[in-house]
Amino acid sequence: MANYYYNKYNSVLSYVESPTWVYGGRSGLQSANQSVSSGYSFNSTTNTFNSTGSTTLGYSLGNITYTKSFAWWGSSFSNETQICKNVVVTQNGIPNVTIDYYTKASTSSTTTYVQGTLVQSNIVAVDGTYPVNGRHTDGYWYVKGALITPTATSVTTSVSSPTNQTTYYVYANNVQNASNVRFPTWTTANGQDDLIWHQGVYDSGNNRWYYQVKMSEHNNEQGEYITHVYADDTAVGSLVVTINLNSAPTAPTSINVQGLSSGLTYLPTKTPTFSAIFNDPDSGNTTTIAQVKVGTTSGGSEMWNSGNITIASTAISGRCPNITYAGTALSSRGTYYVTMMFTDNSGATGTWSTPIQFQLGWGHKIQGTNFPTKVMGVQINKILEMRTKLLSYS
Repeated sequence: MANYYYNKYNSVLSYVESPTWVYGGRSGLQSANQSVSSGYSFNSTTNTFNSTGSTTLGYSLGNITYTKSFAWWGSSFSNETQICKNVVVTQNGIPNVTIDYYTKASTSSTTTYVQGTLVQSNIVAVDGTYPVNGRHTDGYWYVKGALITPTATSVTTSVSSPTNQTTYYVYANNVQNASNVRFPTWTTANGQDDLIWHQGVYDSGNNRWYYQVKMSEHNNEQGEYITHVYADDTAVGSLVVTINLNSAPTAPTSINVQGLSSGLTYLPTKTPTFSAIFNDPDSGNTTTIAQVKVGTTSGGSEMWNSGNITIASTAISGRCPNITYAGTALSSRGTYYVTMMFTDNSGATGTWSTPIQFQLGWGHKIQGTNFPTKVMGVQINKILEMRTKLLSYS
């Protein structure tokens, strides 16, 4: 509800008497030279009737009916039970005054409170806290003033847009002159079919109101989430957050062992290198984290589970840098399987690649690849044999 200014006054007790009068007769004629008043009032403090009109001499009064139907004789009466009315009577061309007397037959009286002197101005309170113009239960008289317009220093969010998070917070900071804050939120997908007026929560420690927006409350829709902020019934800000859910990388492809394609045998090294193509369904994603497993069975990791290894940033469809084996010593002519996996720049971990078999040992056969049997007249197998011997001495 909105806040308003209120002025606070003392509350003064007022007494009102409503008597009933009965005609009691007429006096004899008098010369028209008496002083009479044209009105009266009752003073509840002194319990007296007091003149409120002008005092007039002579017959110019005529047959005038005054307040409460009577003109009062004299200027002040205390607890009077009789009143009189001046009547001008002309006899032999000479105006004279006669007096009609009335006796109080019954009296009804009431007490009421009225606005007194100002005590305090511009009190800020929620609409309805005090009367619009009247006496409150605290004994003071209040008068409602102008509406106070709520404000907020800023409206912020807990994420950067776009985000891949399924929940985020919206904050209304330093809200003034409001007792409640709401966060109507909807997505641009399908109009406002998911509009919800979320009730805010006040965080006194940070002097802000907030609400946690959840995709699950808005049909799990991706895209733009629009939030307006209302302090009481006044709009104080808005923001838009775009949610693009990140998908995990798919399995790496085209694994290379020692710089060569799959189906490898008799590799003359004790510490082969591995690389693969990074694949991710989310355009623009990259990877800087890879994981390698090597085992004696397909998908095994008893020889080496690298854990997360930091690599140079690799874009989608790019081949990651070579990762050198660093596990348990591999046996010559042993058969092993390698599989790889990537984590994208949003922290989503992908799936493992199809295991690739490779062997270490002598020889020159590389399946699926035609290599020359001689290099500058030297048999390839001799070259590989010499390289293996040199490695064995290292």
